[in-house]
Amino acid sequence: GVRVTKIGQNAFANIEAPVNDKKEWSTYPQFNMHSPYVEAAIKAGFNVFSLANNHSNDWYLEGIKSTENYFSNRANIWACGLRKKSNDNLTFKIIEKNGIKILFIAITEILNRPDYASYIDYYPNNSKYRTKLFEQLTKITNENSYDFFVMSIHTDEEEYKSKITESHKIFYNNLIEKYGVDVIWANHPHITKPWEIINTNNKQSLIMYANGNTISGQRTAPS
Repeated sequence: GVRVTKIGQNAFANIEAPVNDKKEWSTYPQFNMHSPYVEAAIKAGFNVFSLANNHSNDWYLEGIKSTENYFSNRANIWACGLRKKSNDNLTFKIIEKNGIKILFIAITEILNRPDYASYIDYYPNNSKYRTKLFEQLTKITNENSYDFFVMSIHTDEEEYKSKITESHKIFYNNLIEKYGVDVIWANHPHITKPWEIINTNNKQSLIMYANGNTISGQRTAPS
């Protein structure tokens, strides 16, 4: 699936499949796409990509490395969510465009399989990983200069359900209050959910609880 959000003349999309031209196209339950699919998105104007989601490791380390390599070799294209080495720190990008510096981070709370999770910005919804995430966010936000902070979160929640979980509301508000996130862009449910403006620290932040899909071949109909 692809879902896009536009901020500061940048278009943000979640690419929910490995990108590996050496492997056949594949659909549910193990996705794989070829580079022309992504090239079409780029030609349409999308230039910032989240690569962290439950399908990131569908084709194991080969799929992770081919995806990371594809995006890292593109000029003026930014992507986060996959690591070059096992157990590297949380990945991030500073996107500078039209005089604005945007900090971009993408994480996933869920994976379909445990294989090579250490190569993914994977932070499950538990105290151990949340502490680890907060430590990394503290370091990144303290050591970098930026004007705007966008964070993509692939959530550990039921698909096709419109309910907003209380635990995610608390988590998102914590990210806004402590780390100054300006936009929380949650994805995974495959349906649209409400959005919310949070007023804190003398500024407004936006929470998008789920935006549905821009392009997706779903295996079931939404309830």
